[in-house]
Amino acid sequence: MVFHEEKEGKDIMHLGKSKSKNSVSLYVLKSTYEYGFHSTKIVEKLGTTEELAKKLNGEDPIEWAKKYIEELNRKEKEEKKEIKATYSTSRKISRNENRTFNGGYMFLDPVLNELGIHTICRNIKKRHHLDFNFDDILCKLIYIRLINPSSTLSYHDSASLFLEQPDFTPRHVEKALRVLSEEADYIEQQLFENIRKTYGHHLTYLYYDTTICLYDSYARQSADHVIPMEIYYDADMMPLGYKINPDHLSSQPNSDIEEELIRNFDITRVISQSDGGISAAGSDTFKDWNIPNTHVTSMPSSMLDPIQKKEANNPSGWNCSDLPGTFNLKELRLEQEIQNPSRFYWKEMNQNDGQRVILCYSMSDALRARTIKELYILHNPNVLPAITNQEKTWSKDVIAFVTNLHDENPVRIVRNGLFRNQVHQNFRMLAMEFPAVSSSLSESEMINAHFITCYCALCVYCAFMKDLDLYDHAPHIQEELSKINFMKVAQEGYVPLYTPNTFTDHLHERIGYRTDFEIISTKQISKIMRNSKRKSYIEKEEETEN
Repeated sequence: MVFHEEKEGKDIMHLGKSKSKNSVSLYVLKSTYEYGFHSTKIVEKLGTTEELAKKLNGEDPIEWAKKYIEELNRKEKEEKKEIKATYSTSRKISRNENRTFNGGYMFLDPVLNELGIHTICRNIKKRHHLDFNFDDILCKLIYIRLINPSSTLSYHDSASLFLEQPDFTPRHVEKALRVLSEEADYIEQQLFENIRKTYGHHLTYLYYDTTICLYDSYARQSADHVIPMEIYYDADMMPLGYKINPDHLSSQPNSDIEEELIRNFDITRVISQSDGGISAAGSDTFKDWNIPNTHVTSMPSSMLDPIQKKEANNPSGWNCSDLPGTFNLKELRLEQEIQNPSRFYWKEMNQNDGQRVILCYSMSDALRARTIKELYILHNPNVLPAITNQEKTWSKDVIAFVTNLHDENPVRIVRNGLFRNQVHQNFRMLAMEFPAVSSSLSESEMINAHFITCYCALCVYCAFMKDLDLYDHAPHIQEELSKINFMKVAQEGYVPLYTPNTFTDHLHERIGYRTDFEIISTKQISKIMRNSKRKSYIEKEEETEN
């Protein structure tokens, strides 16, 4: 294709014409210089002069194209302008003025679109005749649960830490939680259907996860509740549904989703995951479903037998999840482990009863667990016993996975187990979404609202990992998103405060815009926030393939 170009200068878009026998096509062109070569890039095809003449109601296509390109250049110049801000050593910051905001949530917006959460919220709002922004409340509940789950601020204050400020009042939150509790089954069912439509249900086998959650109600000055919980996943670790048993009933009827799994899917086996002491491994058949049952049981170091403890205490002979060879845990360097938070070390033992025992150690997980424990102790100083000197060794952070899965890769078993532990921490942490003592919400309403919020966040998290192929990096996704912060510069824009890395590069490439410039104007950040709500990672992937 030969262009006749009307150049106006370096880095400025200009008009290009391509003439054929019967037509003249108009293009927006831009000169580029890469790898020592000059070339011309097609920015946009405007159409033929004949096509444009029909659309422009008599206006000359050439003149229209020049004006259009002039406007494009003006907008690009505005976006690339240098911004200068002045600061004073004598001017105080206003009291209670927040100038730092999180923007990591914007990368989750496309997933909320894919899961149909905005449509679910619109239907609920219409059904209950709500006069407040229910969609914004649920979305920010999800953002907080994924980005800042351990916050002790009020829900409204935590929501104010995002770039987009909350479009509701604290009183609206209480009303929304009551509605969430009432609509929990509807939301769960809709997510089941939307995941099926968007990703498909891969149910050659089924993951079944059972545990107990400590419902932490310190905000109401009452004793903690122990609540049994079950979660179902498909073979790709996409959530299917959950059940809780706050009343500790000896048996519960199957939920609608459980009935659908039994009735409509040809499940060949179930992989039951549980904690030591909450056994899901007692039977070769899963519940009364007449499906073969296998198990993976997670056990802390304190529950290991003497032989297993001896092997856990042996620092040598450990395999690495992402490096060849064997390693000595005493020789690990903290800075290298922090730089590779998804890395873990493992070794396998065989028991006389045919069970496999896979020992696992992750320094980044150990540090994260200690932080969570310290936060818990901060709010419950009399609950946990002091750690004895004998326990103060690295081996206390070893986890064992006991399984009768003989055909499964040990790295996958461990990775699923670590992901499961992270999910449970999010369900166990009751952050800020529940009002204080003066609330009119019942305990049952608060529990239901808490678990459906956590489940929504789990669906978003799993879909996010699947969309961006981040399953191997699951342990540190939340931490990375929480670091994507910006400082507000009055009347000018926002300065990124995070360190760009391969993770943020991957996010930017997939979502189609960047936030790692020295400063982003207020107009640009508003445009990014609007566009992120219309994005879909799946659509972008299809466009790339085409």
